[in-house]
Amino acid sequence: MAIARQAIDAAEFAIRSRAHTLSAEMPDHAVPVMADPVRLEQIVANLLGNAIKYTPPGGRITVAVSPAADAVTLRVSDMRASCSARSSSSTATRSRTRPRVPRPYGSRWSGRRRSH
Repeated sequence: MAIARQAIDAAEFAIRSRAHTLSAEMPDHAVPVMADPVRLEQIVANLLGNAIKYTPPGGRITVAVSPAADAVTLRVSDMRASCSARSSSSTATRSRTRPRVPRPYGSRWSGRRRSH
């Protein structure tokens, strides 16, 4: 996927400046994707940028593209340099807590009709 390769090339300076190791797992052939190329590039750049930003210096980042019969999977993952087994299990537990969902507010959401 050429878009993933472009995002990696664009992020090369940030990757080197934080001493990250990058592994790219991509097929040798072009993978056609029916998507808006600008948005897709933005998504890949965001995922890669977050991995670069939140991985401590010296960490490892992997970008993997896996084509299937009717879909393509893009995975950006990082292996934090100082992450122990205990801290990763507590992080996983915290992330499973109930997500915060904004509550509807105002008369529009309250189910009551306003008369003027």
